[in-house]
Amino acid sequence: MSLRFGFYSLGSRIFMKFPMRVVKNVPWLRRYLDVVAKYSNHSRHGVKTETMKLGFGKNVVSALAVNDATPQVVLYVHGGGFVFGSADVYKGFVVKISTRLGLQVIIPDYALAPEQPFPAGFNDVMNCYTALLDQGYEGKDIALMGDSAGGNLILAALAEILKRDLPKPACIVALAAQTDFTFQGASLTENRKSDCVLVSERYGELREKYLNTQDPRDPRASPLFATFTDAPPVRFI
Repeated sequence: MSLRFGFYSLGSRIFMKFPMRVVKNVPWLRRYLDVVAKYSNHSRHGVKTETMKLGFGKNVVSALAVNDATPQVVLYVHGGGFVFGSADVYKGFVVKISTRLGLQVIIPDYALAPEQPFPAGFNDVMNCYTALLDQGYEGKDIALMGDSAGGNLILAALAEILKRDLPKPACIVALAAQTDFTFQGASLTENRKSDCVLVSERYGELREKYLNTQDPRDPRASPLFATFTDAPPVRFI
């Protein structure tokens, strides 16, 4: 482990994992974690950002566009356990992606639980993807990226895109994606202590807030159970 990574890990344990373990008030914890995440990812000066709307009618989703439109675009879906996070909180991180790739990155403010439980967030991501197609982007000109809960949502969206036979995205990049709400994976217990962010003891509470009474094996919620025949390249990190 590098010294820099060690500092990041320690900071995450102190400022993120510990509060998530002890604070039960979701609105307060959401505000606190948003502040911590936002100021740990400072955005660069001189990078153009603007708010935008994706979709039509009742299916409009607010989003943040980083840099001017380019022939190809990245649709980035943020993490936060389906309960936390926002486009503004992730702006600094997304600016770095946009700058390195030389592409416009769009990050939607999808619906969060418990106020808007599953499948509201999933529907928002699908609406954003189809809205980009309606704007004239071809599937091959769109890359989907997301971390944690966002990784879950882009993988679930990919399965739905394939199911509907919509134009396929160029590629998928899933960062530490959450893929299984049945919690059968051994990593949940094996990595409980080494994980510097997530608190495994609260996974059940998270599932209840997000899924409400819905089936955890629904592939839109747990893409582990989805079908990905003829999928484009997918990279897990």
